[in-house]
Amino acid sequence: MLVVAPDHPLAGRRRIRPAALPPGPFIFFREGSGLRTATEQVLDEAGIEPQVRFETNELTRVRALAARGLGVAIMPRSDTEGPGPEIVTVEIGPPTLRRSVGLVWREGRRRAPAADAFLAFALEWSGRDT
Repeated sequence: MLVVAPDHPLAGRRRIRPAALPPGPFIFFREGSGLRTATEQVLDEAGIEPQVRFETNELTRVRALAARGLGVAIMPRSDTEGPGPEIVTVEIGPPTLRRSVGLVWREGRRRAPAADAFLAFALEWSGRDT
Protein backbone atom coordinates (compact mmCIF):
# COMPACT_ATOMS: atom_id res chain seq x y z
CA MET A 1 0.00 0.00 0.00
CA LEU A 2 1.09 3.55 -0.64
CA VAL A 3 0.86 5.43 2.65
CA VAL A 4 0.22 9.17 2.56
CA ALA A 5 -0.93 11.93 4.90
CA PRO A 6 -4.66 12.69 4.96
CA ASP A 7 -4.08 16.00 3.16
CA HIS A 8 -1.75 14.55 0.47
CA PRO A 9 -2.90 15.08 -3.15
CA LEU A 10 -3.11 11.27 -3.62
CA ALA A 11 -5.23 10.76 -0.47
CA GLY A 12 -8.44 10.67 -2.51
CA ARG A 13 -7.30 7.85 -4.76
CA ARG A 14 -8.30 4.23 -4.22
CA ARG A 15 -5.60 2.75 -6.45
CA ILE A 16 -2.47 3.89 -8.25
CA ARG A 17 -0.40 2.15 -10.89
CA PRO A 18 3.30 1.80 -10.08
CA ALA A 19 4.22 4.05 -13.03
CA ALA A 20 2.06 6.84 -11.55
CA LEU A 21 3.78 6.80 -8.16
CA PRO A 22 5.37 10.11 -7.23
CA PRO A 23 9.17 10.32 -7.16
CA GLY A 24 8.99 11.44 -3.57
CA PRO A 25 9.82 12.48 -1.14
CA PHE A 26 9.89 8.88 0.10
CA ILE A 27 10.25 7.29 3.49
CA PHE A 28 12.29 4.13 2.98
CA PHE A 29 13.21 1.23 5.14
CA ARG A 30 16.94 0.85 5.74
CA GLU A 31 19.28 -0.92 3.31
CA GLY A 32 19.13 -4.69 3.58
CA SER A 33 15.48 -4.93 4.59
CA GLY A 34 13.07 -6.94 2.48
CA LEU A 35 10.64 -4.03 2.38
CA ARG A 36 13.33 -1.73 1.04
CA THR A 37 14.24 -4.21 -1.68
CA ALA A 38 10.58 -4.65 -2.68
CA THR A 39 10.02 -0.88 -2.77
CA GLU A 40 13.14 -0.25 -4.84
CA GLN A 41 12.17 -3.01 -7.26
CA VAL A 42 8.69 -1.58 -7.83
CA LEU A 43 10.02 1.93 -8.36
CA ASP A 44 12.84 0.73 -10.62
CA GLU A 45 10.45 -1.29 -12.79
CA ALA A 46 8.21 1.79 -13.04
CA GLY A 47 11.17 3.93 -14.12
CA ILE A 48 10.97 6.11 -11.01
CA GLU A 49 14.12 7.42 -9.38
CA PRO A 50 12.96 8.02 -5.81
CA GLN A 51 13.88 11.01 -3.70
CA VAL A 52 14.53 9.45 -0.30
CA ARG A 53 14.01 11.84 2.59
CA PHE A 54 14.01 9.44 5.57
CA GLU A 55 15.21 5.90 6.29
CA THR A 56 14.24 3.77 9.28
CA ASN A 57 13.65 0.16 10.27
CA GLU A 58 10.62 0.94 12.43
CA LEU A 59 7.20 0.48 10.83
CA THR A 60 5.60 2.74 13.42
CA ARG A 61 8.05 5.52 12.58
CA VAL A 62 7.39 5.13 8.83
CA ARG A 63 3.67 5.54 9.54
CA ALA A 64 4.24 8.56 11.81
CA LEU A 65 6.45 10.34 9.28
CA ALA A 66 3.97 9.72 6.46
CA ALA A 67 1.07 10.91 8.67
CA ARG A 68 2.88 14.22 9.18
CA GLY A 69 3.25 14.71 5.44
CA LEU A 70 7.04 14.31 5.48
CA GLY A 71 6.99 11.80 2.65
CA VAL A 72 5.15 8.83 1.20
CA ALA A 73 5.93 5.19 1.89
CA ILE A 74 5.12 1.72 0.67
CA MET A 75 4.06 -0.61 3.47
CA PRO A 76 2.32 -3.97 3.81
CA ARG A 77 -1.44 -3.60 4.23
CA SER A 78 -1.31 -5.39 7.59
CA ASP A 79 0.98 -2.70 9.00
CA THR A 80 -1.31 0.12 7.92
CA GLU A 81 -4.33 -1.18 9.82
CA GLY A 82 -4.95 -0.66 13.48
CA PRO A 83 -4.08 2.11 15.90
CA GLY A 84 -1.56 4.78 15.12
CA PRO A 85 -1.27 8.19 13.50
CA GLU A 86 -3.94 8.89 10.88
CA ILE A 87 -2.84 7.91 7.39
CA VAL A 88 -4.52 7.23 4.09
CA THR A 89 -3.68 4.12 2.10
CA VAL A 90 -3.79 3.81 -1.66
CA GLU A 91 -3.64 0.37 -3.21
CA ILE A 92 -0.81 -0.10 -5.68
CA GLY A 93 -1.46 -2.06 -8.85
CA PRO A 94 -1.84 -3.67 -11.18
CA PRO A 95 0.37 -5.50 -10.89
CA THR A 96 -0.25 -6.24 -7.23
CA LEU A 97 2.83 -6.02 -5.05
CA ARG A 98 3.76 -9.23 -3.26
CA ARG A 99 6.64 -10.34 -1.10
CA SER A 100 7.73 -13.71 0.17
CA VAL A 101 7.64 -14.74 3.78
CA GLY A 102 9.61 -17.76 4.96
CA LEU A 103 9.33 -20.06 7.94
CA VAL A 104 12.23 -22.09 9.24
CA TRP A 105 12.16 -24.78 11.89
CA ARG A 106 14.44 -27.55 13.05
CA GLU A 107 13.32 -30.96 11.91
CA GLY A 108 12.97 -33.51 14.66
CA ARG A 109 12.93 -30.98 17.51
CA ARG A 110 10.09 -30.81 19.93
CA ARG A 111 7.93 -27.70 19.50
CA ALA A 112 5.43 -26.11 21.84
CA PRO A 113 1.78 -26.84 20.97
CA ALA A 114 1.26 -23.22 19.91
CA ALA A 115 4.23 -23.45 17.52
CA ASP A 116 2.85 -26.69 16.06
CA ALA A 117 -0.57 -25.08 15.59
CA PHE A 118 0.94 -22.03 13.90
CA LEU A 119 3.12 -24.16 11.63
CA ALA A 120 0.12 -26.32 10.65
CA PHE A 121 -1.93 -23.20 9.92
CA ALA A 122 0.83 -21.60 7.83
CA LEU A 123 1.43 -24.76 5.82
CA GLU A 124 -2.29 -25.27 5.21
CA TRP A 125 -2.75 -21.61 4.22
CA SER A 126 0.14 -21.80 1.77
CA GLY A 127 -1.03 -25.10 0.32
CA ARG A 128 2.19 -26.89 1.26
CA ASP A 129 3.10 -29.96 3.25
CA THR A 130 6.06 -30.33 5.59
